[in-house]
Amino acid sequence: EYAAILAACGKLPADHSAWWKAFLAVAYTAGLRYSEIVHLTIGDIDIDAETIKVTTKPASSTTLEWSPKSGR
Repeated sequence: EYAAILAACGKLPADHSAWWKAFLAVAYTAGLRYSEIVHLTIGDIDIDAETIKVTTKPASSTTLEWSPKSGR
């Protein structure tokens, strides 16, 4: 199913295709809950350390207020 969804992303415009492929790769491999994935921001990803931080988000003009299930 994952491969089929990725293949469908190839039918999107290139800029949308890359975004969706990255989103789906994180969703498929990181073991995060849905709400954790959709509240990620680019600042949560450390490419050099190969880590993703799931952090509380205050409300702003670009994010919705959100906190992880654990509250930490």
